[in-house]
Amino acid sequence: MKRMRRNEILNHDTRISVYFVLMSIFLLSTSTSLLQSQPASREPEPVVNKIDAKDELVRLNEIISQCERTIALYPQSDFTPTTMFQLSKLSLRREKLLFEFKLDKFLAVLERFDKGILKEEPQEPKIDFTKSIQLCEDILNNFKDIDFREDVLYWYGLCLFENSQRKEAADVFKTILQEFPRTEYENEINFRIGEYFFDAQDYGKAIQTYSKTIQTWNNPFFAMALYKLAWSYYKIENYSQSISTFFYLLGDLDMIDSLNCAEIGRSNVDLREESIDYIAICFSEYGELPLARKFLSDTKCGASYKTQILHSLADVYRKRSYYDKALAIYHELLKDFPFYSEAPEIQKSVFECYNQQQNEVQALKARENLVRRFGLKSAWAAKNPGKEQRDKVTEYIKSIDFILATPVINKADEMLSAGKLEPAIKIYRDFVRNFSRDERAPRALFNASECLYELKQYHKAARHYNLFVKKYAPHELTEDAAYNRIICYDQLMRLETEKKPDTLIFSFARKKYPVITESRAQKELLTACNEFLIIVPKGEKTVEILLKSAEQLAKLEQYPPCENLLHAAVSAITRRNLGHQFYTQAASLIAQVSYKQNKFKEAEKWYALVAASAGDSVNLTENSLKMMASSRYKIAENLMAKGDSAKAALEFERVALRYGKSEIGERSTFEAAVQHEKSGNVQRAAKLFELFARRYPESEHVEQSMLRAARIRESLGNWKDAAQNYMKIYNRNPGSEMAPTVLFSAGMCYENCGYWNMVALIFSKYHTNYPNDPTKVIEAMFKEGQAYYAQKNYADAVRVLNRMLYAHQSLKEKNVAVDDYYAAQAKFTMGEIDFQKFKMIKLNPPFEANMQRKQVVFNEMLQNYTATTKYEIADWTTASFFKIASAFETFAQDIMESPSPEGATKEQVKAYRATIWEKLAKPLKVKALDYYQANDRLATQISMTNEWIQKSRQRISELSGELTDNTQLSSSKQTANITEVSSQN
Repeated sequence: MKRMRRNEILNHDTRISVYFVLMSIFLLSTSTSLLQSQPASREPEPVVNKIDAKDELVRLNEIISQCERTIALYPQSDFTPTTMFQLSKLSLRREKLLFEFKLDKFLAVLERFDKGILKEEPQEPKIDFTKSIQLCEDILNNFKDIDFREDVLYWYGLCLFENSQRKEAADVFKTILQEFPRTEYENEINFRIGEYFFDAQDYGKAIQTYSKTIQTWNNPFFAMALYKLAWSYYKIENYSQSISTFFYLLGDLDMIDSLNCAEIGRSNVDLREESIDYIAICFSEYGELPLARKFLSDTKCGASYKTQILHSLADVYRKRSYYDKALAIYHELLKDFPFYSEAPEIQKSVFECYNQQQNEVQALKARENLVRRFGLKSAWAAKNPGKEQRDKVTEYIKSIDFILATPVINKADEMLSAGKLEPAIKIYRDFVRNFSRDERAPRALFNASECLYELKQYHKAARHYNLFVKKYAPHELTEDAAYNRIICYDQLMRLETEKKPDTLIFSFARKKYPVITESRAQKELLTACNEFLIIVPKGEKTVEILLKSAEQLAKLEQYPPCENLLHAAVSAITRRNLGHQFYTQAASLIAQVSYKQNKFKEAEKWYALVAASAGDSVNLTENSLKMMASSRYKIAENLMAKGDSAKAALEFERVALRYGKSEIGERSTFEAAVQHEKSGNVQRAAKLFELFARRYPESEHVEQSMLRAARIRESLGNWKDAAQNYMKIYNRNPGSEMAPTVLFSAGMCYENCGYWNMVALIFSKYHTNYPNDPTKVIEAMFKEGQAYYAQKNYADAVRVLNRMLYAHQSLKEKNVAVDDYYAAQAKFTMGEIDFQKFKMIKLNPPFEANMQRKQVVFNEMLQNYTATTKYEIADWTTASFFKIASAFETFAQDIMESPSPEGATKEQVKAYRATIWEKLAKPLKVKALDYYQANDRLATQISMTNEWIQKSRQRISELSGELTDNTQLSSSKQTANITEVSSQN
């Protein structure tokens, strides 16, 4: 009876387990379309949504685990083979999901390898079929009478096939055909067996097997089998069968569009082109053109396929260097199909054949036919109006011209290299005439011009350079050609013996100037310069040509256009920072022109610029330099008097730059700084004030200069520079009236940039050497202590802060008015130091000793924070309340985190933790809450808020939730006197 009951329970549990497994498999397959929504031979689509994939992987793992547990519990049950079969499919699904993740990681690592970050190339991941295959083998070996053996064998074969075990897969597929002659998988199995034979290069058996697949035309593997059958015939050189089969495949466009190209790694377009290519190759091996014509005629092939196949056949002949055969087909196609979309390409191929045969006459004729028959105005262009088609024709012509032109240009370059200039010129000219569209034509014309120049045929060279500019601008050589043309006329002007006046109109800056020249060559030179400036207004040589033009106009006393050219040159020189050589030349010419026009003030200015830029290279006397210096200073003074501080500053700075060592240089430097400061250019002002102090250390204005520099630096937040300037003033005379002020300012600046060593040193020096201002002394002592605190030098910080508090208290006892702010902050800082010490003490064994040490420091800390509140400075009072509360919380936390008694059981530890919470930690937390709430009330009373108030309010909310429901707030008496912390705390 008991045994029967046990079996009933077992059967009941079995049914539940099996039900769970099968329902899980059903739900997963429904949500993911695991196998049903696509042919079994196809892999699932790539996972796009990685979040969904991860969720699916989690579900798969759960179901797979349940399946494995079920199989382990019931290895011989009736449902076990079914579960194992589903597990095989689920395992493969999981492997494919894992492959997606591994592939992402692989690609990321591969990218790092490609960038050279990693030295070792990563191993590409693969899908692991091992488990799915093993499960199928276990089913087939252990459960021979299952009614779904056919499905298991099919799935087993597919897994082997995808795992590159194609021989083993073929054996399994053959077993299916033997055991299940009417199997629904027959067509696919035959196709895959055929794939095995094809890969093994056993094309005879492949043909036999593929032929079985195509016995029924409406199966999904028909088209693929037909394609591989044609290829197999080709492999065994049975070209007639291959042609027929490929053509049959090609003829049915609907069939080829339905082809499962993913299986064979081709697109539909690739298959069409490949089929056409193979048909052409077969014809080249079997029957050639006559058979191709007859076949295409007998099959009544459409014009499209006929042209494509013949075109491909001709290409095969051309690639094999059978140019006559290729030409015969090309000419036939051009005659029979003049508007074929690829006709221009065929014509180009005709050229290539003749060119390979070195038949220059026919090659040139083929090129002319390409232009005539397929150019923009041709009948073919009208039938094929697309831009892509037009661009192809243009590109073909360009390509042919390049082929024809290359030997010509190479020959010309060889002549040039050999110094045979006359023959080189002729060939270059012919090249430009015959291949004007070739991208090398401009350089050919330029090289011809260069040859003429080398032969000193300057007139011809100039004309050739001019032709280059007119014909090819803009070009990378345009500026060189225009410049070389000027050089040619410059040479001609030097060689000219007969002077004959001539006229021209010189144009510049939208103005026209009539100019009478001294000779024909000078006219040509100025004309070439004028045209250069129009064509190349901002070139590398533009400044040089501006100066060249101005020089010639100056000689002709044409001053207005000359001055315009020179000012444009100076502007370009300054903008492009071209250096002193050009600047000196331009300034010298302006000075000369100004002098000749009696503009002495202007001339003086430009001569000064020449002297400043050229130095000793300019032949000017010391007396003229002094006069120019004085005049420049007066100009600056006049600008200053007009209130134009910015311009005055620049003028003063220029004088100072030129005459720095003189008395006028000293005055100019200081005034330049002052005027820069007035104009708002304070950065420059500070630099000049500092420069003044370095350059003129004995000047009576040196301290004022450094002080102004320091204040500017301070206003800009350049704290270190400001501090250094203040210290320079102090170090010059520590006993001066301004010494205390600048020393204190230096300390403040060093504080702002965090130079704590200097802060401590300076403020120590201040309160030691200048004790007369009590307020400043107290502040200086505090800042010294704070500097030590910032460096975590707590001993010196406490020492100095205690001295400061003592001094503060002494002054108050003497009724000296001193602010309590720094005293409150000092006490708070001492509390902070104690807080750091407090946190450092851990409640480790021995617990009692460490607890006592921690309590002592805690009391000292509370005393300092509490003392802070007595100064009644709101900021520091609220800060202290918050810190006291934080200290109570920290104390409670440390207690709760202290080690449990050694050897205690879990129950004892739990009781111990509850006790220390209730007796020690919880009261501290309540105390902390009292202080936070006191801070909140204080803020309400005095209507203020700051970071301490905000933090306190946040902790009130958080801490209230931590305490248990029976936690009661402190009594009203306790909270009312919260500001007085008893010595027992």
